[in-house]
Amino acid sequence: MFKSFYLAKQEIYDSRGNLFGIELLFRKRPVQYAEIDSDLYSTVSVLDAVVNNIGVENLLPSGLIFLNVDDIFLESEILEALIPEKIVFELLENIKPTEKLINRIKDFKKIGFRFSINNFSFEKHKDFLDLLDYSKIDLVNGTGVLSSLEILRKRGIVPIAFRVETENFYKIAKSLGFKLFQGFYLSKPCFVSGENFKHNKYVILRILNSVLSKEEISRLEEYFKAGSDIAIKLIKFINSPFFGLRKNISSVKKAITLLGYENLSKWLAMLLFLSEDKKGTFFEKATFRGKMMEYIVADINPELSDKAFLTGIFSFLNDHFKDQEIIKNLNLDEEIKNALLGRDGLLKDILDLLRYVELDRFEHAVKIMERYDLSPTKFMRYELKYFQWLKNIKNELGLQ
Repeated sequence: MFKSFYLAKQEIYDSRGNLFGIELLFRKRPVQYAEIDSDLYSTVSVLDAVVNNIGVENLLPSGLIFLNVDDIFLESEILEALIPEKIVFELLENIKPTEKLINRIKDFKKIGFRFSINNFSFEKHKDFLDLLDYSKIDLVNGTGVLSSLEILRKRGIVPIAFRVETENFYKIAKSLGFKLFQGFYLSKPCFVSGENFKHNKYVILRILNSVLSKEEISRLEEYFKAGSDIAIKLIKFINSPFFGLRKNISSVKKAITLLGYENLSKWLAMLLFLSEDKKGTFFEKATFRGKMMEYIVADINPELSDKAFLTGIFSFLNDHFKDQEIIKNLNLDEEIKNALLGRDGLLKDILDLLRYVELDRFEHAVKIMERYDLSPTKFMRYELKYFQWLKNIKNELGLQ
């Protein structure tokens, strides 16, 4: 048994439903993978790779990044390269309050870093109280929630309700006075209609300006991929009866080419009436799945990489709305449609891989990784490549 690392993000919202920050988890999972060099997967090495490749500060344009850390993380000098204003170090629940660790935390506090703790318990964590800025309280499995809230508030520590799994838990947390929330209920796309997606008008305006300037189609393609909600809408539009397309769509580039600059500019102008200023994390997740599929498939079979992206973003839509009629009614390329409908092939395998990783079902993910000679190291490189790509595209779209 060896340990491998995977990046994961989970959002934290305020009481108005606005994104307050993200928790970035470096998850360690036991997997059967005989060729893994365990030294390569030390906590410090993973963080070093992230810092030197993309910069943790670039993962979120605004708000805080909560880093799930243990004492090994905090011993690393690489942490001092991070930006204190954006970082909250979240201590693991079972971390031991040694004198060395307490002094290390105090040093970080002096230079502006903030600290939180996962699943607060007075008995376990009383030695950390003078050092905390935030603290998670488990609504599902936690005990003594009311007493914990009182202790934290007296110390000026901001409580975060986590494991908010249902609407009922969310209402309870609000009634108890929580101002920050984290959990599956808040991440479910129940507030998004399948036919009435809201779009970021600044992204649309930037793309529209590029279309009017007749920028290269390859550049436009990257903009659409960064806004997967708009890419989905584009494919739906080009498949609509009044457009009259008779060809299968195998890539975003093909859709843009078939539509043309003039029709594309008119269509984007129409989308402005449906736009709003806020960015949706739902479609950021769809973009992540699409680009990850594109990167992985490009190394296995480059001819399928464009199809892989569309497979990724439409699979996310399909997974969350549980309606295969959306897929069946679109004039998509046959290989894309086969993957989305669960028929065997490379695209389905890589799609399954990403679904397993998202669900933390790593024992299933590893079987697919071995089939295609994908090590956890290589998988992490694809993730880092995605974050770098997203950073560059958002800079060009004026979203950073």
